[in-house]
Amino acid sequence: MYYLHNNNLEENYSLNKQVVDLIKERANFPEDLWTLSKYFYLPPTEFDAKACKKQWKEDTGKILTDVSLELNTIDDWKANIIEKKIKNHIESYGLKFGQVMPPLRLSQVGSLSGPDLFTILEILGKQEVQKRITFAVNNL
Repeated sequence: MYYLHNNNLEENYSLNKQVVDLIKERANFPEDLWTLSKYFYLPPTEFDAKACKKQWKEDTGKILTDVSLELNTIDDWKANIIEKKIKNHIESYGLKFGQVMPPLRLSQVGSLSGPDLFTILEILGKQEVQKRITFAVNNL
């Protein structure tokens, strides 16, 4: 709770429970919880430089913009539906998973680490996911 208050964020029990349940296995100490979960509360404003160099290519912005348009068509924003939609998009456009999944994760969390990406997307919500994609496309 300290980190939420310290960052001027309101407490949301439902969100906090989802996040803690998702990351608790990765945390060794209570203070690790904020480091491992802050992207659920605050969008990334910086991106892991090494990950960007490796994963963000010349066509990545266009690919993620197309993915964002595809995600916009989802009405029932659930991890399994998001996963199917993205996988279908990848296959339909003849893309490789590596062209989509790592950059998409990077746009959402600022790095290539974290729990299941589709669960992250569900928790963040459609509008937030699209905002983060737009920010990454415009800033990377």
